[in-house]
Amino acid sequence: MVFHEAEATLSCGRTPSKTANRRPPTTVSMEDVLIKARGLIASCCLMLASLLNPCSIISAQSQSASDKALVRVGGAASLMYLPFYVGVEQGFFSKHDISIESLNLNNPIPSLLSGEIDVALNGSDSAVISAARGRPTPAVVMMQQRNSMSLTANPTVKLPSKEKGYPDKLADLKGKTIGIIGRGSGAEVFVKQMMNGVGMEEGKDYNIVVIGTPSGLIAALRASQVDAVNLWSPFQEQAWVEKAGVPLVREVEEGPPGRRLAAGISIHANPEFLKNKADIAKRFIAAMEDADSFTRDIKNNREKLLDIAVKYTGVKDREALATALPTISSLAYPGIDCDAWSQTAKGLVSVNSISTAPKCEEMTASIASAGPTGPAK
Repeated sequence: MVFHEAEATLSCGRTPSKTANRRPPTTVSMEDVLIKARGLIASCCLMLASLLNPCSIISAQSQSASDKALVRVGGAASLMYLPFYVGVEQGFFSKHDISIESLNLNNPIPSLLSGEIDVALNGSDSAVISAARGRPTPAVVMMQQRNSMSLTANPTVKLPSKEKGYPDKLADLKGKTIGIIGRGSGAEVFVKQMMNGVGMEEGKDYNIVVIGTPSGLIAALRASQVDAVNLWSPFQEQAWVEKAGVPLVREVEEGPPGRRLAAGISIHANPEFLKNKADIAKRFIAAMEDADSFTRDIKNNREKLLDIAVKYTGVKDREALATALPTISSLAYPGIDCDAWSQTAKGLVSVNSISTAPKCEEMTASIASAGPTGPAK
């Protein structure tokens, strides 16, 4: 192509030799000159057109193939967000012509509301609270249909027999101290709902202390500075593997129904992003559906999932990750279940985080897929 294009330029641009094929002056008329000039110009134009048009088409096609829609995503590193990492690592976003820009944000909701990011990775409680305050951040996809938090007890705490379930399991926490990562978090809601479910009130029957990091919670548990802590995957499994604590109550298995059936970990969207870039949002959801499906297939993808978890979460303990992976995998269904979101909202009302439960359409996006919700339903 380059050779022919150069050749065409030379043919059209060269100056005829003064001696080559020269006719006697008496045989040349002005009409002959004009005819030949017109012919040469026409030939050059046709040649250039045939060469340049295909080049323009190739250039446009190449640009189209490499031009992907940018989606800005905010969130902190967490195993709970494994399906999102799978989407990046396995090329599902690229498959749907999306390019991802990730920002590490411990609290991505302010950035989501301001429009600094398009979507946020977070617990579903955040979407409920934002909607209740009149600033919706609709959920577009679920990464975990249910939360998989736990109350992990210090090994010195006397536990009831294995035959006893919730609420008897919490009887020995009366008068005890429970560590959580922060106030206003899903952790606080979880602990209060669990303890309220057995008739115990904070400050009267038990105390809550704030310890800012999962590693800090495990250290406090190991040092017997607290009697129990609220943890989530893979940190709860890490505590169990290291024998720093023992599982007391797991949210996906026990606890009051209002909490056990509540929505888990979701991806929230900026309303303007949903409105102005609906097609991109739909492609993002489609990519996450593929990623959730890959995450659920633990039988075939176990080692790859572990590699992705190590790479993106920063947790190097493969044994803890491997222990957590079956739960994470089993809950990775992308569809929105309005019953779960209603339960989440009711739970937040019960602990006074919000005064009124928003409607499902205020908490979730209309373009989100409606199920399947999987075995956690």
